[in-house]
Amino acid sequence: MEIVHDIPEGAPIINIEGEKGKSLFNRPLIWGLEEDLKLLRAQYTEYERLISEAEEERLLALVGAMSMAEALDFFLRAYIPGYRKLEKLERDFTLFMKIELARSLKIIPAHIFDAADLVRDIRNKFAHDLRISCFDDLDEPTKDKLKQKHSAFYPKNTNNDITLADVFHKVVDGVIISFEIYASNLRIARDYIHSGDFIKELTERIKGKSR
Repeated sequence: MEIVHDIPEGAPIINIEGEKGKSLFNRPLIWGLEEDLKLLRAQYTEYERLISEAEEERLLALVGAMSMAEALDFFLRAYIPGYRKLEKLERDFTLFMKIELARSLKIIPAHIFDAADLVRDIRNKFAHDLRISCFDDLDEPTKDKLKQKHSAFYPKNTNNDITLADVFHKVVDGVIISFEIYASNLRIARDYIHSGDFIKELTERIKGKSR
């Protein structure tokens, strides 16, 4: 996998690519993002502000997951025309279901959804177990997964002194940046699919195969 520069200014170098052939997009098409740059920067800055203000670690886990969920809604809204109706289901349409819906589409690398699901799982651990008050209280398998996801997003990061709270923060950043950048590509793809040009090309392909 190559290391690509993310779009929001001031963010770290991050890997949001995947294996070619495993998803519709295995890397973002950067040149298709120009019109969305302003929106992406504004959203990323707001997410960073909210997450950075969460001083207590339990709150960081909850705010991080909520911010990620909003980015996931933004991502799904970009590709699914009727997604806003699903959003209104609220309690019945859980974060787990949203992640699995997005994963099942196989349109971006699976490791991004694996990281999103880990963030969701960590949120649940903090929310449902009062004995967990900081990231160091998490079970060892969860801490190991968190470190692995951090390494996947930031393979060139050599800082061994980073805290688990910072690791979580950066993994959330990675997921949010992924959803936002790929959402721009998906919106362009959706517009093309629903255009006359796509239908015309599809018709010509079908006719060609039937000859």
